[in-house]
Parts: sequence; C-alpha cells; structure tokens
Amino acid sequence: SWNNFEITATNTNTFAFYVPENKVNPRKTIPAVGTYAGQYALREKQEKMPNSDGSVTNGAYEYADERATHVKFRGNIHYIIGSGKEVSADVTYTVHLGAVTGVNDYNSLRNHFYTYNVKIVSVDDIIVEVESTTQGEPSPGSEGDVVLAKEVLEFDAHNEVFKTVFHQSDIDQSLTWNISTPFSKGAENENPKDYEWICFRINTKTRTTYNGDFEKYKGDNGVYTDAELAVTGNTHPLDKYMADINTGNDKMLNIKQLINILKECKRRYTDNGTNSGTLFDSADEIVFTTFLKDFYYEVNPENTTETEENGLWKKFVNTEKRVLNILSNLKYSADHMSTKTTALYSIRQASIQTMYNKEAAENFTAWGTEMIQDENRYQFETQRIRANRTYDDKDNGRANTINMWMASSGSEEWDTYINSAKWEMQAAYNAAKYKCMRLNRDMDGNGRIDENEVQWYLASINQLTDLWIGENSFDPQAILYKRSTWEESLQWYASSTVLDKDEEGILWNKTYRDNPDILWSSEGSSIGKLTGAGAIDGAIVYYRCVRNLGIPKNAAKTVRPDDFATYDEATRTITLTRLDAKSIRGFKTSEELDDHNERDVRGYNKPWKAFKINSTTHGNNLSWQTVIARSKPGGRNPVCPAGWRVPNQRELALMYSKMPRNSTSWPLTDHFAKSSFSFNPVGGDRIGFSVKNEGGVFYLLHNNSNEIGGVRCVQDID
Repeated sequence: SWNNFEITATNTNTFAFYVPENKVNPRKTIPAVGTYAGQYALREKQEKMPNSDGSVTNGAYEYADERATHVKFRGNIHYIIGSGKEVSADVTYTVHLGAVTGVNDYNSLRNHFYTYNVKIVSVDDIIVEVESTTQGEPSPGSEGDVVLAKEVLEFDAHNEVFKTVFHQSDIDQSLTWNISTPFSKGAENENPKDYEWICFRINTKTRTTYNGDFEKYKGDNGVYTDAELAVTGNTHPLDKYMADINTGNDKMLNIKQLINILKECKRRYTDNGTNSGTLFDSADEIVFTTFLKDFYYEVNPENTTETEENGLWKKFVNTEKRVLNILSNLKYSADHMSTKTTALYSIRQASIQTMYNKEAAENFTAWGTEMIQDENRYQFETQRIRANRTYDDKDNGRANTINMWMASSGSEEWDTYINSAKWEMQAAYNAAKYKCMRLNRDMDGNGRIDENEVQWYLASINQLTDLWIGENSFDPQAILYKRSTWEESLQWYASSTVLDKDEEGILWNKTYRDNPDILWSSEGSSIGKLTGAGAIDGAIVYYRCVRNLGIPKNAAKTVRPDDFATYDEATRTITLTRLDAKSIRGFKTSEELDDHNERDVRGYNKPWKAFKINSTTHGNNLSWQTVIARSKPGGRNPVCPAGWRVPNQRELALMYSKMPRNSTSWPLTDHFAKSSFSFNPVGGDRIGFSVKNEGGVFYLLHNNSNEIGGVRCVQDID
C-alpha cells in the first residue's frame, strides 16, 4: 500500500518496509547488449499494443514476471532549467526489486536486508518519450505530467488571492488551458467540468496602466454566466465585457471566458497595430486579480448527484495537487501515460490533508489541515482587549474561532482585520489568534464576516493532538514538526482553546489577554498553557488552520465533525476505526512493546485499532526509569498485570484528550508512557512522557526526584 517518506537528518527521503520472500524467474532474459544502465532500464519495459489512432496501450511487462515485487515512487519534482523556465512534474517511477546478481534478478530473499538508493536526476527522459516520433521510451517505468512554465504558482488548500499578468506578446490564437483535479483531467477541447475553482477580476487602471493592488472578491455569484456574456450580430463577448467595465458593472471571469477574451484582444491588437479597442494598457499588459477557491467540493462537478453529505470529501482529500495550466501546448506520449505542457502560468493547489480513514465504507464527517506551514511565528494577540468572550472548547475549533473573532451581533467587517488591497492582516490583528481569517473569503461579497464564511479556523487543542496522532497518514509537508533537532524555543503551537485569561483593571475598566492551551510539537503532543512557555506578552507561537469535511458551510458553529477516536467511559475503551490505517500499529500485542521513542518508525508509538484502559493504576510510587526497566516484552516482575502493558506516547495522548481531566482519571502525581524522547542527548534529563495529576499537563519529564508515579495500563482489543 502507499506509504509516506520520512525526512532524515541528512535531508534524504527514506522509508522501510517488509516483504515476503519472492523468488521468480524473468519472463524473458534481457540481452547483454549496450550499457548496464540501458539493460537495467528494460526491467520496467511494458509491451505496447497499437490502437487505431496511432497511440498504444501498455500491456504486461516484457521481461519481468507479473508477480515480481516492485515499488512505485510518486511525487512532485520542481527545478529550473537553463532557459529560465521552471520544470514542475508530477511523476511516478516503478522500480522492480532485486538486481543484486544482475539485471535479470527479480528475487527478494528471506532474512535479507536490502538498501535501495534511488536518485532522481531530471525528467528529461519523460520529455523525450512525449516528443518521440518513433514511440521511443528511454526510461520504461518513468511516467509523469511535465510542465515547462514561465511561472509555476504553488498554493495551499485554502482560499488565495494573487495577480496574473498577460502581455500581448505571450498571447496568440493557440492560447488554451487544461486542468487536472480529482474529478476532471483534460484539455479545453475535452470539456472537463471542474474548472470553476478559479476566477479572474480585471484590475482598475490609474490613468493608462493597471493598479498593482488586489480587487475585492465580488461573491460566489459574481462570476459571469455564459448567457450574460452572450452577444448577437458581429460583436464579441469582449465588447459586452468592456462596456460593463466602463460602467463599473463588470463581473469575474472563469477560465473559458478569460481565454476567449484574451485571444480577441490579441486579434484586434494585431489587426489594428494598436491597443485601441482592447484591454491592453500602455505597457501592453492586462492585469487580473485572481481568486483561487479552497480545495473543497460540495458537489462533484462531473456527477452532481454526489454531494458532501454523502462522503464526497473522501474523493478529494490526500490527493495530488489540482492544476490549471494557462497558455499550454499539450503533447502526449504514445501510451498517453505522460504529458508535456508549455505554459505561461501553471497554477497548482495542494489538497486538504487528513488522518481520517477515507477508505472506510461508513459515511461520517471529518476535518483536515492545510498543507504548507507558515514558518513565521507571532504573538498570540498584539493587544489587550475589553471583550471577555468565551472560547474554551477542547474539540470544536470552529466554534472557538467564531466566538474569538466575532461579537454576538455579527457586525465585524473584513476590512477591520484584513487589508484587502494586499490581502494581508491589518497591523493590530497580525497575530496567531487571527491569522486563519485570511484563509477564508467574503463569499456573498457584502463586506461583513458571516458565520458561514468562517470555514478555515484555528485548531482546538485536541485537534492539534490529533494531528500528531495521525501524522503518518498525510503528506510530510503537513506535519507539525519537521526539524531534525530539538529546538525548544521554536516549538509552540497555540490553539483556539482558551481556558484561562489574564485580567487587568477593575470592574467596568477590565482588559483581558488570552492564555491559550498550546502544544510543544518537537515533543509530539506535550500540552500546557502559554504561560508555561513564558510570559504571555513576549511568547511567540505557531498556528495551524483546519477545515471541516462533509459538513455544509451553513451549519451552526455547534456542529462539529465526527471524531476518529471514540471513548466509551463505561468500558474505558478507545476505538479508532475511523483513523487511517497508516496511523494504526500494524500488529496487535498482549505483551509490552519494545523500547522505542516518540518518533519510532517501526510502529511501536502507534495505537492499535482499539484498546482498553485498566480501571486502576499500577506501579504506583515508581520512577519512569523503574517502570521502563520492568516493562520489557516477556520480562519478569512487570508493572502491568498479565495481558496489559504500559501505553505508548500516542496512546497516552489519546487518553489525555478523551478522558476527563480530573482525579478519577489521573489520580497519581505522574502517569507514564513507555516511549522515551528521541532528542534527549546522551546523559540528558529529558527522558520520557507523563500526564500530571488531575490531567494538569501532558509533558516531557525532567528526571527530577519528585517525578514519581505509575501507569494507566492498556490492552489491545478487537
């Protein structure tokens, strides 16, 4: 199955896996002719079956047995070539295992440890294959969609605003577009239906040139319909559009309308030898504010009977980026498995990432995260406020965020918080508390922030924990902590859960500053208050924005997505059937787990599909070191009863987020996890993880003499 890479300290991408022994003979022997590299490439060669249109269909492997073990690597390559163009390619490489004794060896032997070092040099061979007139395939097993573009624009899954500039020299009558999304893939003449996630509003002019500031979004209904641009006689939609611009009644264009209007502008420019009667300014440019919608679908564009209420989110989360190419000259390889595109703009948007099980047949709601982390840090808020609003939910980040941003009257204006001309936070609100606001949009264009416009919100504290629990299920870019060393001062993620506030003043003259719950991401899921990381005024934090999946945008803020982890208080059982398989331990055990740390890649710091929590604590009045020494697989004098074991760090984090924070759940001074801390230096004091009495904090032990406690033992169950 698909597995994500893990980034190592040397900045290489690795993953480890186990396979059964597989000894197979080649279907045919690769001839010992030419270079070894040329012979090796034939291991992935497939038979080609000709079609009537001159293309071919791939058949079986020509030399490898169909049962030979192979691995496919999929990802994005991005680099600059000598001409100054950017190459961006979504590629898949197939590698048959073996080749230890030569190119005809496809064996994977038992009790062997193999290391395969794979280096991606370029996508030149894919380009050669696409441009080949003889159906040549220099690198069988290499497939991809290659874009050579003047500019590749990469965006996250949320709403975004940017400029696109079209110079008359870049436009001719071959101007076109193509897209690739979870629902549609194809060129303009193939009529793909999923293209309405991007629209264009022409910028205003100052005298004879276009302004550089952004225009405001006119609302989801502010895009021209084809009927509105339809004209009669010898006129063109451009004439209707220019008339609307002159009267201030212009709407936004979709990509089909944009291309049509740009081509007509260039035709008139060429015929007249001037920009008169066109949209070109004195610099021969047309400038648009471009609005990218968030990577979310309420309806399948290709099949409108599929809606969000029926689990549509499972089809567009954790997918490849969706892409729109403008000014593309599309070419296919003979087998149509690879393409080459030359584009003026290649606009690429990452999908929403989630740890929920999208393969599950059950229909449930979920939530997901943005992909690309803002690497800047901010104060949680820049000024004390008079409003003492309540936003203390540990699970419902959307309700917290709406209460945090909006008064009960709902009278807030977008312009109060965001400079729409630059789409940047106003200085007074350039703080972690408000940063998720700019990921949203004024969907009805009325200038006010409505509740249904708050779709991206600041994660609650338990949602931050869940991102750690499920981080193996989404793209490595989206994980909270991507560094290879422990940087204690850079690790705080502030949540929207505020259980405590700092007050100043008296009676009618009080002001407040939030003291939010925060997560130490370098420790995985350690949790405490912002004051535990330093003074509220001086602490700077990261933030993470998330979005609900499968819940209508007009749902009340009290509606929260289904949890992937459910806790049954009567049976003290945590069940994770809605958690993606890559975040579940691959084996059930009734013994203690092997020694491991919180970032263990073997699965020892993952939960099983369900586990029960013992009704009492064990090993009371012991140190963490003593508990670990007595908790070995098959060891003597274990701390936990037979069939029970010490929880790993993620299991303890789940218990902490799902069980009540009181003396019944957490009666001891400390409640230990089996996992040690990966960044603890030799002889260091940062040894392992614990939950304080009454659930005060989930923290990293300091090897102090007063850190004495025991274990809430757990047991894997079906």
